[in-house]
Amino acid sequence: MNSTELISVVLPVFNGEQFLLDAVQSILIQSYANIELIIIDDCSIDGTNEILNSLNDPRVILLRNSKNLGIATSLNIGILHSRGDYIARMDADDISLPHRLATQLNYLQTHNNCDLVSSSCIIFDDDGLYAKIRTKLLHDDICRLPWLGFYCPHPTWMMRSEWAKSHLYDQDASGAEDQLLLYKNYTHSNYSSISQPLLLYRISPNTPYKKIIFRRILLAKLFIKTAYHGNKYSHIPLIIVSLFARLILDVIQKIKKSSL
Repeated sequence: MNSTELISVVLPVFNGEQFLLDAVQSILIQSYANIELIIIDDCSIDGTNEILNSLNDPRVILLRNSKNLGIATSLNIGILHSRGDYIARMDADDISLPHRLATQLNYLQTHNNCDLVSSSCIIFDDDGLYAKIRTKLLHDDICRLPWLGFYCPHPTWMMRSEWAKSHLYDQDASGAEDQLLLYKNYTHSNYSSISQPLLLYRISPNTPYKKIIFRRILLAKLFIKTAYHGNKYSHIPLIIVSLFARLILDVIQKIKKSSL
């Protein structure tokens, strides 16, 4: 593995004081140390600013938005500001395992045709409940049913810098920005994943039901628009059917939770 190559880790945050420091430290103690950590504060109004000001590591670069721009635009700002040969994603409430960056860098260095690599992850909540989530490993399997989406957990991504900078996020897709980017580009890009879990992915059991529904509908609308303009007309009814199936499952799960 070439240890001279710089990895830029892009971490957007909005009101993330509760878990931010753990997320940052998990990057700063990575076994691969040649990194820059670009943190974009999206106009937080909690204690995030104080935590960021307390960081004392020359590899940390702080960017502050003058107003709240959303995660997609914040990610683009970080990507365009980056100097690295590779760009890794990170969220403000997750934890990267110590060899995450080294493992993904080695994969990209030995798989020259891969533009983006994700990994399996371990999901957990505030009660400490854990479950291992495995991903499909090769591009054809990841993209086999594109209208259903792509299970490549966003905070596990590492991308080649030139690919990331030429495939920026849609600024109107915050909340679904990762899936839309993958859908728009899967026919002319190459995605892979690593079976080894490299990230602890925090989930909130208290995510508002309306927020879940909004994200599902937003993603379906964006997929339909992209499919229409990309002449993938056969995808449109499949996207609609998938949306209704997921909404029905969401309702069933909500009923089950309320009955406990």
